[in-house]
Amino acid sequence: WARDVDFDLARLGIERTTKTAPVLPPVKAAKAKPQKSFAEMIAGKELWKADTAMKHAKQRPSRETIAELLAIADGKGKPVERANAIWIAIAIANARDGATFAKYLDDTNEYVRRMGIEGVKRLGYTAAIPKLAAIVCESFTTKRMDHYNAATAMKTLSGRNGPSGLLPYFASDDARVREAACRAFEIYDQGRELARPYLEKMLSDDDAAVVAAAKSTFRAFAKRD
Repeated sequence: WARDVDFDLARLGIERTTKTAPVLPPVKAAKAKPQKSFAEMIAGKELWKADTAMKHAKQRPSRETIAELLAIADGKGKPVERANAIWIAIAIANARDGATFAKYLDDTNEYVRRMGIEGVKRLGYTAAIPKLAAIVCESFTTKRMDHYNAATAMKTLSGRNGPSGLLPYFASDDARVREAACRAFEIYDQGRELARPYLEKMLSDDDAAVVAAAKSTFRAFAKRD
């Protein structure tokens, strides 16, 4: 049997209707804000102060991000912005990128060179040691201010802690590396007693610049004693 639906609805006080619910317009998805470029985020920031760009770099695909940052570093923008781009790229790079940052050791700008030094140091790129040694040695004639950072990078790349990290370089076949080892102890006010026997050996080195560097370091020691 079939129940009289109309009758039942009437008993319940419900009016039968054929009206349909109104169709609401579809909800439009909010448009995503376009991501700022790293050039925009770095623009006008002081050295080491591009924190927003650093945060975004760690959230985006690393290889694409490094490529975008190095495009800024290789461009003709402000030196501080180029240096910040390198600084951020270093933070997301890995050991295989060492050679990429070594090229900035030859840059004409001090900020950019400093970041190049930081890059090879952090990434353990030992192939940069001869260039770092050259920077240390040149600083005593050109008055460049890279010498401390370059010597520190050499020490770190040796794999040893403290001043002892410079000792292996006294045995290098590269005269400029030996010279830089002498100069490094002239730069640092530490490790003098540790370095003395090595410096004494350098006084009879077959390279005149190494001998001159050893003598200069001993003179610096005498002033500090």
